Amino acid sequence: MDALMQCPHDPASGCGCWGGYPGFLYAAAARLDLRLDECYLLCDQAGDVLLAYRVGCRPMLILDGRGIGDLYDG
Repeated sequence: MDALMQCPHDPASGCGCWGGYPGFLYAAAARLDLRLDECYLLCDQAGDVLLAYRVGCRPMLILDGRGIGDLYDG
């Protein structure tokens, strides 16, 4: 493991770090000198997959016992 990062903001603040916003991914890429187009993003929500595509990452959807239809309305 090269780093452990977390959003420094209050969850209710509506920051641009996570939850559909790419700020956290850009911060990690800058800190670790990563190219996002060479990275994978582990996703457990449909919105995370869209976020990965938005920044050029490769999404890996973790179903954790759910079916693909559970995440994408059937």
